[in-house]
Amino acid sequence: MAWLMKYVQICWIGCCAVAMLGATRLLTREAVPVGWLDVFVFSATVFGYYFNTPARNRQWFVWSLGLPAFFSYFQLDFTVKLAALLPALILASYYGWQRPGNAGLRRLLLVKPHAIAFAWSWVTVVLPLVPAHWDQAAFLFAGRAGFIFALALAYDLHDRAFDLEHGLATLANQQNLVQTMRMFDGALAVAAVFAGLDYYIAGVSFAATCARWVSLAASAVLVRYFLKNARLEPWRKMLIDGLMVLQWALIALATYFALD
Repeated sequence: MAWLMKYVQICWIGCCAVAMLGATRLLTREAVPVGWLDVFVFSATVFGYYFNTPARNRQWFVWSLGLPAFFSYFQLDFTVKLAALLPALILASYYGWQRPGNAGLRRLLLVKPHAIAFAWSWVTVVLPLVPAHWDQAAFLFAGRAGFIFALALAYDLHDRAFDLEHGLATLANQQNLVQTMRMFDGALAVAAVFAGLDYYIAGVSFAATCARWVSLAASAVLVRYFLKNARLEPWRKMLIDGLMVLQWALIALATYFALD
């Protein structure tokens, strides 16, 4: 059973990315239906996060996902194909165009979390929208970036000891916990503001907007619980990523039961 959970952990990040695609579809009326894009995002996300896993058997599994990522990529609309190259370039730049180490964007204190937030927002907001309506998703993009930025800070807090040991400078290990949590809360607050703008200007339903606000408030509470509870350490990253699934689930429920 332990070996199975390792594969579940590997696939979980892909599920979270697909959940964010689903959230975008629920929040907009101009998204492409479920299809090849979901296959591409799932497999490419898992590959991007775990291609350097040291375990040989899991490495084979991760690299095998490169095949559906490659095939599904060529089933996408030409404009989406071009747009999908940007997060791939960010990933390569993140590692400094070499195998993982201390090079690239990940060693730049301020750039690292912003690069992660931008790449995730690009993949989960821009790619699922019909290209003609990309310019109408500015608030959704900014709100998603704030949310992902907060989760990236939570990741850095979890990895604080490891990053210090390996000489990786992050916002979490260059300032104290209180300062980092203020930045975390600020990012969630920014996400909440843009969710409100989505409602007032972009026409997102009030029910879905409330669901986003609830998910952001829940994230603020749950991340603190995850970080304080030592028993959750082996599962902490999965739980932090799971806040994306929580947001999608709340938006889905709110949309289903909405009266407006």
